[in-house]
Amino acid sequence: MRQLASIVPGTSTGLTVAETDRAVIMCGVLGEVDEILSCGPGTPLPPGSVAEQIMSIDTPRTEPPSPYSAREWGRLLTRARDHGLAVGHLDALGVHTAAAPVHAPDGIIIAAVGASVLDAARITALADNVRRAADMTSATLLQLHRRTPGTRSTRLPRPPLP
Repeated sequence: MRQLASIVPGTSTGLTVAETDRAVIMCGVLGEVDEILSCGPGTPLPPGSVAEQIMSIDTPRTEPPSPYSAREWGRLLTRARDHGLAVGHLDALGVHTAAAPVHAPDGIIIAAVGASVLDAARITALADNVRRAADMTSATLLQLHRRTPGTRSTRLPRPPLP
């Protein structure tokens, strides 16, 4: 997370997981976004966030989050799956965010790495690095899995997002 945050000064980064009914930040590095929006560990993200889009690729909601229609939500998930990245913004706050999937060794998405800034031009510069950080996290999980004797599956029980 620190490496990702250091690429563009002021970047807020986080690792997000799905909890029972929402996406929640587990850890990260505080940046400029944290001055206007709480993004610390345990913070739930707004419904339909880019992190939720990423984590919904494998287990989509039965109903799309507000304010998305089923069609629009489906398009966002397809785009995120095709690009391995979701990018979005919160208009009211001027926050721009990119998120990419973290895969368990068996290929399912178990988390999302994200980065947020207050300038759209800087999120474009971060997008490939967000994807790279998520890929590195996935690779580290795979290495740990291979080093653990007797490990068969890494499928973690994860409740679906609403």
